[in-house]
Amino acid sequence: MGFLEDDIMTLRSYPLQKTQNFECILPDIGANDPTLVSRLVQTVNYNDYVMSDVNSMMYGPNQAFFAGSMKIEEFSITFLETENQDVKTYINAWRGLIIDNQGRFQVKLGYNAGYARTVTMNYMDNVGNTTNLLLLSNSFPLGNNALELDYTKSGVQRITVRFRTDGLIPGSSQS
Repeated sequence: MGFLEDDIMTLRSYPLQKTQNFECILPDIGANDPTLVSRLVQTVNYNDYVMSDVNSMMYGPNQAFFAGSMKIEEFSITFLETENQDVKTYINAWRGLIIDNQGRFQVKLGYNAGYARTVTMNYMDNVGNTTNLLLLSNSFPLGNNALELDYTKSGVQRITVRFRTDGLIPGSSQS
């Protein structure tokens, strides 16, 4: 066999991460069962580490650029919605820890006084063992997409919620 065939055979025998082998574990915020809401997760999108700022410095006639801090700041989760609106109830209860009924920030709580929680991502192998554990620390919901109600379509309602996070903390494998 040639080099290409050898590479293909090696890849076929190597266990590759599948996109559907993940579990998103949402925090308990005191409303709706977080396990139920976690089971309604369809997709999770987060970017890789990005440069939060690039600094520059002058060395005589030369200018040098160097990296600032690197972090993940936002991610989104798309849920299937139930007829009882379990996801909406959960997200609204989480927002209720941040803002009051008039939509104002509850200053008395201050930053991270109970509303910023950890969202856990488990990557799993084909038999369900955790191969990688990622923690999205100090996360909280920012907003969600507009709900599309449409008589011309039939399908399951999906809700995409944007979250803010302080960063991604790699965990340890549990397998």
